[in-house]
Amino acid sequence: AGVKQAGMTTVVRSAETLKAGTLRIRVRFTGQTPSAFGEVQYARAFISKNGRVRVRTYGYPSLKVTVRIRAVPKPGKTTRYKATSWQRSWKTA
Repeated sequence: AGVKQAGMTTVVRSAETLKAGTLRIRVRFTGQTPSAFGEVQYARAFISKNGRVRVRTYGYPSLKVTVRIRAVPKPGKTTRYKATSWQRSWKTA
């Protein structure tokens, strides 16, 4: 199950961590050809408060979407909380 070539797709339904940590979500898009000075917008990411990640793509073929979620400890909580990360990639269908 990939990402739609044009339209909205939910790639992550929700993400959560313990109270001692906080989530950092990053979404990257790589296209078939590099865009000059970032003038071409391949897609856009929407991240909600509960960690849901939705991607709107604009019809470009061979688009790769990479989502990386990092759980990092809050200040002062580093002794009992270990930082972890999760990463997954999808391609347009």
